[in-house]
Amino acid sequence: MQQIRAFMARFELGSEPDIANQLQATERALSEAKQRRTELEHARSAQTHPTDDLREHLRRLSADIGNMVQAVSNSQELIAEQKALRAELITQKRLRDADENILAIAAEFKRIMLSVDFPGVSQDDRIVIDPRH
Repeated sequence: MQQIRAFMARFELGSEPDIANQLQATERALSEAKQRRTELEHARSAQTHPTDDLREHLRRLSADIGNMVQAVSNSQELIAEQKALRAELITQKRLRDADENILAIAAEFKRIMLSVDFPGVSQDDRIVIDPRH
């Protein structure tokens, strides 16, 4: 017991009731410090909260606008490609129709030329151009 009291006196711990009082005082100080920290955090949060929310909202809106601009740009590119493909399709259809018309005209011309009677020219002596060659 003497050794314990000597140890406690050496580190200025005092008696058991003194240690209990010091412990309670330290716990109260800790509790008060925690309460003060909570109050300070709450006050800081209340002061910066509106601007932080607005900044975050602006960031989200900015990102949304960027995405929309990109989507519009992509849509415009797709529309331009569709128009080009449509124009090419129409051109090809017109060329095909023109080729079909030329073949029909040439076939009609050949039929007429073979059916007309030319005096002094035999059927074998006539030269008829084949439109496919």
